[in-house]
Amino acid sequence: TVARDEGTDWVLVGHNRDDQAETVLLHLARGAGLDGASGMRELSRRPVALDLDDLRGMPIRLLRPLLQVPRADLSAYALAHGLSPIEDPSNRSTVFRRNAVRHGVIPSLEQATAGGAAALARSAALLRDDADLLAVLAEEAAAEVLVDDRGLVLVSRAALRRLHVSLQRRVLRLALTRIGLGQPPALERLEALREAALAGKVSTRLDLGCGFAARVDYREVALAPDASLDALLRRASAWPLLAPGTGIAVTGPLDLGLGNGWRLGLRPDGEASSVWTLRTRQPADRLVAPDGSAVRLQDWLVNRKVPEYLRDWLPLLARDGTVRWVGGAGGGKQRVHGDLCVFLRRDDPGGA
Repeated sequence: TVARDEGTDWVLVGHNRDDQAETVLLHLARGAGLDGASGMRELSRRPVALDLDDLRGMPIRLLRPLLQVPRADLSAYALAHGLSPIEDPSNRSTVFRRNAVRHGVIPSLEQATAGGAAALARSAALLRDDADLLAVLAEEAAAEVLVDDRGLVLVSRAALRRLHVSLQRRVLRLALTRIGLGQPPALERLEALREAALAGKVSTRLDLGCGFAARVDYREVALAPDASLDALLRRASAWPLLAPGTGIAVTGPLDLGLGNGWRLGLRPDGEASSVWTLRTRQPADRLVAPDGSAVRLQDWLVNRKVPEYLRDWLPLLARDGTVRWVGGAGGGKQRVHGDLCVFLRRDDPGGA
């Protein structure tokens, strides 16, 4: 809040080398991976939420200029210069995990291995170099795996499978960052997302936390804010859309704007035209093909790999209680069962 009020995104803190050793031990005890074992960085960028509703947070640059300096050296400097640092009394309470490590584990480590704390900090510095390399490789891999589409991030399942498991996790973290998930997800959620992307069942929906979700499709996994995920997917699909529950009797020529920038034109012929209805899917619908064969509309959609989030939004033409035509992304002019001519064209490729 002070940084925001001062008009800066720089924040400097006094973490020292002993703090680093404690952080590494705490991360390892939690089961952290390479990034956790590499401890704190001299410079890091992160969003800081200023309130509970601030999902993206204020971006700050966090600088730790004393991270390589032992705590004893800082205390000696303060004493030599007549400085009186203020110490939080809670720092002496071993109820808190960091203090339990500081007052119990670190002294025992130093007694068993002199210089153990310094060695932990040195190991963290070496591991940060390895983590930086993997971060670069993950960014390169992300160019092949991720596609950003106006608030929606698509993960190619086939491309993700080709990556080493370490890069899979890192690429997915990048994907979550791109949709606005400020804090790294818990390992359990990340692994659930990775397993769903690799071998998950189509139409599976995952809660990613903090108001974000993922949906598994045939070729991709889509990530976005939960409330807008399906709407974003329908827009990105480029299919013609009709609001669920729509029902229009086709008693004459009809020209209608559909979602995603499509227009539908209907030209009925003859007296039988009055039985045609333009509508969306209904329970137990059956589809009659031009050759007279009939199948369950649900089976037909599944066999053609039409995503679940589209099925209730597709424009249908029904006659005598059965579906005879399903609007797709093909367009052009068609004649449906002899007495109805359909014109489907996309006038506005960028339309909503």
